[in-house]
Amino acid sequence: MADAFLEAITPAAVEASLLAWEQLEADRDAALRQWRLEVERARYEAERAERRYRAVEPENRLVARGLETEWENRLRDLAAAENELRRREQYHARRPSPGEIERLRTLGVDLRQVWTAPTTTDRDRKELLRTLLEEVIISVAKTPPHAQVRLRWVAQ
Repeated sequence: MADAFLEAITPAAVEASLLAWEQLEADRDAALRQWRLEVERARYEAERAERRYRAVEPENRLVARGLETEWENRLRDLAAAENELRRREQYHARRPSPGEIERLRTLGVDLRQVWTAPTTTDRDRKELLRTLLEEVIISVAKTPPHAQVRLRWVAQ
């Protein structure tokens, strides 16, 4: 199966690597959008808690204390969400340089070397296989002993 995979991917390895890079960048952008929405939601909740606190009668100390605690919790949530968004925005996956693209091309041409490298784990190999294989069908016949493997590639 590994040989079939390597034969199938080698011609398209460069394009697949660049597409993977673009997909990672798109995923990062989507995650940042989600974090921005989270900050917006936390800000709304903090403002809502503040309005509720300010609307309570001062004579209602017990209620005011509970609402003040709620407001402080929402402000903490907002600060945590803003800090996480800032942290994620600081990490910016940059576009590959022409030299890096050339290295990707070299890697694509010699994917077999990467596949067999001692630093490549079985988990890495499985992830590579999962990116392009949709289904593996194994048919076993008892007489005569025979196994047939059919690989169904992901259609693009």
